[in-house]
Order: sequence, then C-alpha cells, then structure tokens
Amino acid sequence: MTAIPCTGYALTAESDAVRVWHPAHGRLLGQIDSPPGGARVIAASPDGQHFLTAGNGGAIRIWTIGWGIADPQG
Repeated sequence: MTAIPCTGYALTAESDAVRVWHPAHGRLLGQIDSPPGGARVIAASPDGQHFLTAGNGGAIRIWTIGWGIADPQG
C-alpha cells in the first residue's frame, strides 16, 4: 500500500488493478487496470496530485488524480 500525501487516500497494487481507497472509511473510491504484467510499483507525488505505476512488463504510466479518480498522462 502507498499513501497519497495531502489527500488521506491510499493506493493498493493488485494483479488486476490499482485501487484508490479512503482508509479512514474503508471505502473503495476507484480503480484503474493494472499495467501489462500487473503493477509492481506504485508511488505518489509529494503534492498528492499524481501517482506512477510500473508494471512487470516494463510499462510505466503517470496518472493524475481528479474527479475520475485517475486519468492517464500518457
């Protein structure tokens, strides 16, 4: 699990998805599909606006947290 600074949210990387949680309420806020091969690494930016996923297959993506929970940046 990775905490997202400034938001209080948490990220979990699982074989099929990266999930965004509100840990204080135990509520799932949203999820994105894991990169090919599953998400191996997740990291949040200090400002809590972005996070990175790195897959076992070498795919790296940067995401922006917003109303849609997570939007890809390329």
